[in-house]
Amino acid sequence: MKEIGNSVYYHEILGNPEIVLFHIKYKGKNPERRIMEIIKEASPGFFYLPYVINGYVKQTPDKRYGLSLQVQASGEICELCTELERLLISEKFEFRSMMTGSNILYIPVIEYSGIIDAEIIHRHASQKNNGIVTRLLSRAGKTPQYRIRDFILPAESIHIELSDENGLRKTYDLVRKRWSDKNPTGSRSGDGFEGFRRLRNYESGETAFSEKDEIYLLSDLHLGHSDIIWGAARPYPPGDWKRMDKVLINNWNNIIKPSDTVYYLGDLTYNLDRRTCDYYLSKLNGNIEFIKGNHDGSMEGLPEQMTISYSGRDFLLVHDPKSRPEGYHGWTIHGHVHNSRISDYPFIDFTNKTINVCCELTGYHPIKLGEISGLIDLYEKGEISAESFLLYEDFLKICKGISP
Repeated sequence: MKEIGNSVYYHEILGNPEIVLFHIKYKGKNPERRIMEIIKEASPGFFYLPYVINGYVKQTPDKRYGLSLQVQASGEICELCTELERLLISEKFEFRSMMTGSNILYIPVIEYSGIIDAEIIHRHASQKNNGIVTRLLSRAGKTPQYRIRDFILPAESIHIELSDENGLRKTYDLVRKRWSDKNPTGSRSGDGFEGFRRLRNYESGETAFSEKDEIYLLSDLHLGHSDIIWGAARPYPPGDWKRMDKVLINNWNNIIKPSDTVYYLGDLTYNLDRRTCDYYLSKLNGNIEFIKGNHDGSMEGLPEQMTISYSGRDFLLVHDPKSRPEGYHGWTIHGHVHNSRISDYPFIDFTNKTINVCCELTGYHPIKLGEISGLIDLYEKGEISAESFLLYEDFLKICKGISP
């Protein structure tokens, strides 16, 4: 949303991103309390709600917003909405579902400002920025500053909010199954986030060493960097980098034993001094081979790339995938792009032979090179399709015999 705001500078971007499930008409005595009871009654088996943000739409069904991010609802969200509808109907509430027949929801970004602006913004977002409408609007001095990138992001919500025209009224924590008056993004307790991390295996509680020595990969921990929490949508309260550091270091040390080898592909911190970087490195197990990232300026003498061989296959290791030499057609393992460009750099792209080991895509744990090589073997044998795997967990589903 910030990127859209920087590009479409002549519009105000909405400040509180939200996915609206229902518009409910209040009536009767204490309707808010009854709606709260309905939400709690409908969601005992849901501790988080997954979805995929994928692309843009020019106008929401209620024609109130001129540009919105498109959300593909998961089976969990569809099931929850079905139960909410049943309960709202039984209580004779008047309501409108915001989900389309294709299970699409929306995150409003810009309020609807008329046909011309809606058309030009959507054309710009969808890269159709050379048409006559664009040229006419450009003459009015209102052309976007640069193209908005394609956007896809798997995500989860752990809160349901009840709001009215005056703003937030109540927040329901799906993990802890309780209501509060607090804005969840302002909470410092972190209890709901901790429960969510454990449910998703983003926070490990015990060691899981391999019996033999292994080779692992990981990138872009950004230890000590508070802004990465919102910048990469990490599951922590805003600014709580100390909690993040503790979890990420524990995740590393619960998998990697001192005799394992780790290829770390850059950005240990965000431009912190050498002494701090050495302190963090002293906390991490394993024999670490460090590829320099763009935020590792204090780490002098580090290689910017290297090639390793494993199971008869060569892998180029770099921080930024754009650093791959021109004409190189082999497998490239990289970091740098986090989860902001999954459409271009998913966990593994069989067509372009890239593997993204940024921690947001690996479940915040180092992953084995042997697992990556095994996944490529399955592809080359024709046992899985060339479809990209957005996240490492998609590979885990394959291991369990479930198609992603």
